[in-house]
Parts: sequence; C-alpha cells; structure tokens
Amino acid sequence: MNNGEQKIEEPATAEENRIRFHQLVKRMADTMRSEGVKARSSRTSQGGPNTRPLKEFEQQVMAAALALAGQGELAEITARVNQKHTGDSAVFFTLSRLEGEGFISSEWIRPTETEKGKLLFKVTEEGESVLAAVELAEKQRELSMQTMTISLPAPLKEFVDNQTGSGGYSSASEYICELIREMRSVRKPGSETI
Repeated sequence: MNNGEQKIEEPATAEENRIRFHQLVKRMADTMRSEGVKARSSRTSQGGPNTRPLKEFEQQVMAAALALAGQGELAEITARVNQKHTGDSAVFFTLSRLEGEGFISSEWIRPTETEKGKLLFKVTEEGESVLAAVELAEKQRELSMQTMTISLPAPLKEFVDNQTGSGGYSSASEYICELIREMRSVRKPGSETI
C-alpha cells in the first residue's frame, strides 16, 4: 500500500466460505468437548461418580443416539430430536460436550470404494446410567403430579392448541407446564418461590 491506498480483498468464493465455516464448527466442537472434559474431571477428581442432571435438550439428544444403537450419524440424531426445528449445529455441539464428559463416544468409519465416510455416535455405559437416572426421576415426578382444571376463553384455548401442535408438545398440559417452568426460572431472587 502506498500513499494511503487500501488493499481491496477479493470476495471469498463459496468453497472458501464453506471451508471457513467447517473450521469454525470444528473449533467450537473442540471447545465444547474440552468444557465437557473439565466438567467430568471436576466431578471425578474427589472420587465421586461421573453423573449430573441432564438438561431437556441433552436428554433428547442422548435418547436419540441411544435409540440408534451406535449407528447414529449426526443427521439421523438431529432428525429424531427435531421436534422444535433444531439445527445440526446445536445437536453436534451437544454431542461434543457429552463426549467430553464421557456420556457419548464417537467413531469415524473410513470411506471405502462403495461407501462414504461416517461419524457415528454412541451412548456410553456412563451415559446410559445418567439417562436412566433422569428418566426415573421424571417417572417419579409424573406419579406425584396433581390435576388442575383451568378455563380459557376460546381465543386463548385456540392459541394453546396451536402452540401444542406446532411446538412439538404432546399435550396442552406439557405446554402449560413448560410455560410455568420458564416463569419460575425467571423469578427474581428474594421473591416467593413455587
């Protein structure tokens, strides 16, 4: 650059953008896996078990991987989780963190002359134990559920019905419970808890 001239960069090609995107995704996945390794190390450093409560999305991802019995690729796992239009990236990053924690393992199957390469995800024994504990806790919670009848004006009932169908909820009760949980989680410290 001379006399204040600025260098003009050529626009990136589609292939260059694709490569950059995949490099960014790999770095993010490596970071998530590393965070998982740290979390596992923290839990087990004092001789404790490698266990923790799972978030709902983590549970869905692990259940999908478990159902595919070690033969699940990212697209297949995402399709099973995809109740609320989840993207591959969210599932991949979750799998990466869970792999770092020891709840998921992955295996790269090299391409052959007749088949392309595959990255398969499998739930480990530790992962199965954590998932089973979460499912048991949910069943116990469901057994202790109470029934409440509510009345809604027609427009609100129609809204709830639409949200239930389009949001991937199995029932209006599940949708209402999710709304109440969200409201409970945003309550300010010091306010009355439910």
